[in-house]
Amino acid sequence: ALPILKGLNASPAENTAALKFQSIIKQISGVELQIIPDAAALPTAKEIIIGKTNREGDGYTVDRAALGDDGFIIKTAGQNIVIAGGELRGTLYGVFDFFQKFLGCKWLSSTAVIIPERTTVSAPAAIDVQEVPAFRFRAPTMVYAMTSVNPDYALANKINGLVQSVNSPAYGGM
Repeated sequence: ALPILKGLNASPAENTAALKFQSIIKQISGVELQIIPDAAALPTAKEIIIGKTNREGDGYTVDRAALGDDGFIIKTAGQNIVIAGGELRGTLYGVFDFFQKFLGCKWLSSTAVIIPERTTVSAPAAIDVQEVPAFRFRAPTMVYAMTSVNPDYALANKINGLVQSVNSPAYGGM
């Protein structure tokens, strides 16, 4: 199984992003991937790289100034999958976006969540996604009840304002 690689000095939200990736992939496949800090392992041919790590510059770069707090990239670098972005919320948004774009997951409401189970999990061999939200503050009032109790719904839908469920460093704050 592929390791999930995170930075030794990962931000609180990047730590959460690695844990969310581990949890969702386990729900899909039944397999629990190991999370390891970048400094504890030599690079291997296949890694899932989450957030800011010592692997940057080895086939990919992350322009955090251009991405800001909420932007992210999802890309393949060789046989690695890289999900990285703004250390505040971007990497977290990237993890949820990966599962929605490539593995059919959906967070439709606080209770309507679709995480399809699969015996084989695969992603495209070539991925190159970059996203920067058009608006800095995103808080649709009609979904306040869903986002205030369900951080996964808020993160999957990139909602960052007036949302108590994500009001901690581990979830990027409001």
